[in-house]
Amino acid sequence: MKKRMIALVAVFAMAVGMLGGCGNNNSADAGKDNAVSAAGETSAAEEDSDQAKADEVAALIDAIYVQERTDKTDEQCEAAKAAWDKEMERLGSIEYTGDDFEPLIKARDPRTIPEYVKLTNGKITQTAALAAINRTIDKDATIITAGGSLPSCMQRMWRTDKRGGYHAEYGYSCMGYEVAAALGVKLAEPDNEVYAVVGDASFQMLHSEIMTMMQEKQKANILVFDNCGFGCINNLQMNHGIGSLATEFRYREGNKPCGDLIPVDYAKVAEGYGLKSYTCKTIEELRAALEDAKKQNVACLFDLKVIPKTMTDGYESWWNVGIATTSEKESVRKACEGVMEGRKEARAY
Repeated sequence: MKKRMIALVAVFAMAVGMLGGCGNNNSADAGKDNAVSAAGETSAAEEDSDQAKADEVAALIDAIYVQERTDKTDEQCEAAKAAWDKEMERLGSIEYTGDDFEPLIKARDPRTIPEYVKLTNGKITQTAALAAINRTIDKDATIITAGGSLPSCMQRMWRTDKRGGYHAEYGYSCMGYEVAAALGVKLAEPDNEVYAVVGDASFQMLHSEIMTMMQEKQKANILVFDNCGFGCINNLQMNHGIGSLATEFRYREGNKPCGDLIPVDYAKVAEGYGLKSYTCKTIEELRAALEDAKKQNVACLFDLKVIPKTMTDGYESWWNVGIATTSEKESVRKACEGVMEGRKEARAY
């Protein structure tokens, strides 16, 4: 399969075991530097049926993307669009099924999902949440996102016919951009609803403009996807042989933050500022909260308890990041070999 350029920058990649930044490992993120799209290394995850479905869709799109227009292009586009619609239905219907639940992301600490569900009673998957939000909010609303896995998921899943209705900060994957941007868009479009989609780590980094929203009496909506950590960077660590290192919000035990997950009530944070707040643990609660929020005149915050590792994966994307070329860990050395092989196949630009 031919490999395509993707546009990605890891702002703080590999710092503190690659803790920091955010990640848009999306094969269509044009505009960022030094990354390519590739099939990457063969792994158990790639052989999984979910991965196979994703790569099948990517192959159909790839066939159109890399060629000159021909007599078959329209037919290929129709086939790719039909496959993509089917893929969106699949992603939007992923539900937590209990102890046997298998998330889209396979590389993980085996204790995290059971622990998270028990701690929060959250049953929301990230892809289902985005599909529900897309179906529920007004057609003239503007959606905003920036750091973490959300830009990747949303570029794949979000649909809008409104010019400017999809507002994403791709340049430097700027964590903390979301809340301030929501206020700015609301000031520019006072008659329309505005929604910031933000991960819990990005929200913690910067949400000071909530105070300005209240001061200026501007109603914006903030959707906090709480998965108890830097989910995207945790994926990057796990897939590069490092293991989970300080990218989940856990209490310290001894010299490492590897204890129990730390619960955070973001709805109470919002209440402290005077926002209308909602805690959503199921898709049904999310839909009901979104509908109720349309009736409010004050800024709203939705605390979504989103199961870790339920973001999108695959589609032949590959993230070109720095990695140790010398390590005592065999898993890191093996991951380094994969990075080096990928770089050889990257298109010069």
